[in-house]
Amino acid sequence: MSVLSDAVEELRLLLARLPALAGIDFCEEYPPAQKPSPLRRVTVAVGLAQASCAPGALGQLVGREEGHALYGEDWAIRIRLQIHAPHHMGGSACRQAFEQIWEALCLEQGLPILAAGCGPVSAIRETESLLLEAWLELRLSAGKKKESGESL
Repeated sequence: MSVLSDAVEELRLLLARLPALAGIDFCEEYPPAQKPSPLRRVTVAVGLAQASCAPGALGQLVGREEGHALYGEDWAIRIRLQIHAPHHMGGSACRQAFEQIWEALCLEQGLPILAAGCGPVSAIRETESLLLEAWLELRLSAGKKKESGESL
């Protein structure tokens, strides 16, 4: 796996483990198995919406760790959260799930979220559910250890 894929999967697993989010199911984006239809619980698909790093920055010295030089620059990554809720729960269930996720990550876990947002709630016929497209933006360290004199 790549650093970016690993980060998305680690975040998904963290969300699934948090007690404050026990009433929400988390899956990967485009999972290998279909979501149940109709949905019975709030379900969030977690994926990578965007990643960016300044060109040429990967060779810059960014610090030291355990006596090793760290080269690289942090990635700015945007995590996509597709929040699905059963129709009978209403659109407020989607918005409430987004708020719970944000609070759990920022306030309980202290994750350095740079920005967050969402769009309007819409209906999805395939899963007979309501959908809120949301996102979180955070920094991901891309620092690579390098011995003195070693090339990247």
